[in-house]
Amino acid sequence: MAVDALLTTRFRMSRRDCELFNELVFGMKCALGTVTRVEVTVSQAVAPAVEEVAQYVQQCPVLGMDETPWKETSKKAYLWNANTPEVAFYKIAAHRDTATAKKIVGDDFGGALITDRLPSYDFQEDKKRQHCLSHLDRDFEKIAERGGESQMIGEWGQRELDNTFALHHRFKRNEIDRGQMQQELGPIRARMGRLLRRGECLDHDGQEEKHRKTARTCAKIRKKFDCLWVFAYVEGVEPTNNSSERAVRPGVRLRRVSFGSQSKAGSRYVERMLTVVETCRRQGRNVLTFVVGCVEALLNDTQGPSLLPAPG
Repeated sequence: MAVDALLTTRFRMSRRDCELFNELVFGMKCALGTVTRVEVTVSQAVAPAVEEVAQYVQQCPVLGMDETPWKETSKKAYLWNANTPEVAFYKIAAHRDTATAKKIVGDDFGGALITDRLPSYDFQEDKKRQHCLSHLDRDFEKIAERGGESQMIGEWGQRELDNTFALHHRFKRNEIDRGQMQQELGPIRARMGRLLRRGECLDHDGQEEKHRKTARTCAKIRKKFDCLWVFAYVEGVEPTNNSSERAVRPGVRLRRVSFGSQSKAGSRYVERMLTVVETCRRQGRNVLTFVVGCVEALLNDTQGPSLLPAPG
């Protein structure tokens, strides 16, 4: 059962291929419905461990979050992810809104968030929400490709981000402490503020539409300017959301071959198995051994293994 569950999620195999795999490898003929019933059993088996992770992320001091489109019963939905270096929690929901984000992190979440600029996360105060600087770098690249005055703004922004990343790398290598990083970041922040204000000035009569787009982008970035620098002041916060983007990729690949889930129970199975697979990977644990332990615990009515990181 554990192998079949991993075949249909981690290895993105269709149920018919899984049926054939059982016959060729295990010498066991089973109906297609048997694979589905196995998924139901495994989903039930790993549910307690996944629920622990759901509660755990709400208490974490720093969370990365991202979301990607999904389909449930052929209707539009979203696969959400909340993660730390040790755990990754997935949730399939109908909406990409603030209510869903708050449901995942909890109404009393007091930690910091690392996200993109999606307004759904605007409930978090700016001093505890880091905007992904990799996304910002791509924005400046698009601005630079417009030529003219926009090109100057885009290239200037990319240079300042290069300086920011270089400064953070020095901090991570313990070449400077946090206080020195904050001090050296001051001039970069000042120059970034000037370039954004200059970019906003492109929105006036006579300018081409491509430059007015640049002005609107600069205005949006400047509105949440403090969100660009949280990494320098809050321990554990990274300047990019790359960890979350990597976390949603397995869901994207699974969606492409499965076309989503066909029921709410199917969505629960997918989100639970993605949570198990990615969390085990982040902790360096054998995911097959973990799922086997969960199924054995269900069948024997005993306590199953936990996905929470070991203390320390």
